[in-house]
Amino acid sequence: MAGLSESCSHVGAVLFAIEAGVKMRETASCTTEKCKWLMPSHVKKIPAAPVAMIDFSSAKSKKQKLDDAIAGRTGEKHTFQRPTVQGSKLERGSERYMQFFKTLSRNSPRSAALMSREPYYRECVPKSVSKLPKPLPQYRTPEMLQLSPTELQNACQDFRQEELTQPQVQAVEEETRNQSLSAIWFSQRAGRITASRLKQVL
Repeated sequence: MAGLSESCSHVGAVLFAIEAGVKMRETASCTTEKCKWLMPSHVKKIPAAPVAMIDFSSAKSKKQKLDDAIAGRTGEKHTFQRPTVQGSKLERGSERYMQFFKTLSRNSPRSAALMSREPYYRECVPKSVSKLPKPLPQYRTPEMLQLSPTELQNACQDFRQEELTQPQVQAVEEETRNQSLSAIWFSQRAGRITASRLKQVL
């Protein structure tokens, strides 16, 4: 289709596309510069620098430094010194060591330091989890990994799992209602023939 100047309109469209491409090429994107963000109107350029070289002081502290410089107190430096703890190293299993954890258990029974220590960790276990039956994979011992297939099969024949009590059954039902969204659901299903797999086994 010819235009008024006896030239095809698609030629003009190509020229407009070329012009837009050149403008986009010459315009810097946010990924082509070291750092680009919406800067305040009074700041023209923020040069990139290591964190150690950047002054994070507030306007109030900068004014305080200026006032100190005017008053001639530039030589005074206020430095923070870490307090040093004097004393002998606490030995594991000593009387002071055990007394420390007893005091910690009395004042902060949910402390993270107690969660991996006997006998305090038992207080950190949720009651609902403590009522759950032992998952089948926990019956495995390092000695069983060394057995031959025949010996392992014989050991499985002699294996007797503890009978589940009614509180344990109720605890499993309450904790696994979310099914695949619950980690306990997977741990309790491991090694068991569940209802969804029963047909494949039979």
